[in-house]
Amino acid sequence: MIDTNVINQAADSVAAAATQLKINWPAVSVAAVIVARELKNFNEWLAGLGAAVIRHGGIFMIVKKLIWNPEVKP
Repeated sequence: MIDTNVINQAADSVAAAATQLKINWPAVSVAAVIVARELKNFNEWLAGLGAAVIRHGGIFMIVKKLIWNPEVKP
């Protein structure tokens, strides 16, 4: 059974976290903007990587080219 002291302690913890969030809100919003920008850039990079893999025949074709390397004739 849940004790009322536990509920009160959780409510106090939430109130303290809310106070800290209000104090640090400008830093939190700046960090959110930076994280959003970096996730967008990472998503674009992954899309470019996927396009490059498809252009080169897929992942199995790339692995085949890396493993099977015939002798070059002079």
